[in-house]
Amino acid sequence: MSLMLLKTRTAPSRLICHVNCPSELVHVLTQIAFSPSLVQIVARPPVLLTHIAQVYLTPPPPASTPEKFWRVFSPFAEREQDVESLVFGTGAEGGGGGGSSDEFVVEMLVRSGGEGKRKNVERSIEGWSEAKNGPCELCDLDTLKNVWTRPRSIPDLKEASIDPTQGLPFNLSLTPAQVELRSLVPLPYAYDGQRQTEKSKPPSGQILYDPDSADDIDEEDPDEDLDI
Repeated sequence: MSLMLLKTRTAPSRLICHVNCPSELVHVLTQIAFSPSLVQIVARPPVLLTHIAQVYLTPPPPASTPEKFWRVFSPFAEREQDVESLVFGTGAEGGGGGGSSDEFVVEMLVRSGGEGKRKNVERSIEGWSEAKNGPCELCDLDTLKNVWTRPRSIPDLKEASIDPTQGLPFNLSLTPAQVELRSLVPLPYAYDGQRQTEKSKPPSGQILYDPDSADDIDEEDPDEDLDI
């Protein structure tokens, strides 16, 4: 959806308000009770997208899914103090052209006035550049070049890593003969657990009975001599 398409939307009446944020008037005008249909355009500093991409690892679409991006972007964009600190701060992000008046990030929310409680809401984001005479893609903004630069992959980092065994005064590698001799040496702890298991294994069940003088072992009359 482009900014030029907003002019083609027909309506019985149209109220256009230019409001500087933060303002309580924005909350009143964007309510469904005030107007079911709504076109809201908010100019954001490009450094906001740079911060979200670096800190939250969530670049704008299509580099990430729209659901993930709006879930991170929307609540952070409403924190005016944090956004102002990114633009006017003294850190690297604040001094990186985030407050430039030549480029903006335009957030658009279009709500249709359909019947019933369900409203069709379209949300999109694009760029605006004075050098390009108006709307443009986000990738065309000079202030967002770092957002589209992908970091080096893990395999590339592994290939570029230095072997820690290089430059040592001794050799850690074994010759084939040394490897064969090492394989013939029995390991003293290889069967340690097995021996311990065999020792701790209980013997098979049996009952040992040793009769004494008080027991009556007469099979013909076992109960006659029983002393109680």
